[in-house]
Amino acid sequence: MMHAIRMHTTRRFSGRVRRLSAWAGSVALMATVVVAGPAAVPARATQGDLACEGQFTMAMSPALKPGGSASVNVSATLASCTSPDGNYPHLQSATGQASGSATSSGSGKGPCAVLFTAQGTGTITWSDKSTSTIAFTVNTDPTNGTVTFHCVIQGGSMQNDGDTVVPVISGTQCNAGGLQSMSAHMAVDFA
Repeated sequence: MMHAIRMHTTRRFSGRVRRLSAWAGSVALMATVVVAGPAAVPARATQGDLACEGQFTMAMSPALKPGGSASVNVSATLASCTSPDGNYPHLQSATGQASGSATSSGSGKGPCAVLFTAQGTGTITWSDKSTSTIAFTVNTDPTNGTVTFHCVIQGGSMQNDGDTVVPVISGTQCNAGGLQSMSAHMAVDFA
């Protein structure tokens, strides 16, 4: 009698293990798809030319409202720069200025409840006094693609290098008119 009870319990447990294993395999597959992300994201080199800690502030004029547009001025600092591949050890920090325009497709979970894309051009001045010209795009609107900050160096030091990162918003200034400014920090890896 005792033997029959054990076998019955073992069979029920064994069925649960099989179902649990199948469920765990499905979760692992879904996690792989989510972590792998979209196929459009380019593969990155294992060692970039320059890695820095970045801070930037974007000011809107006039304040950006849902469905509106504004001109933008961006100021940025790069600090604690290191050159993993050894090509740019003399570039240790930088300041940057850029300008462009922003458009908002509507309201949502963006800064000040405004979803927007912005683009423009600017200049980075490095610690060794060399410069780089850049083009940038900021997107906080998931309906326009991945929420990112993208920068490409078009000329000067590290020409053709670029980076795409997800910035961490550290501050916003909002008013009844919309988004006046946004600050963020990020780890930048130019490659």
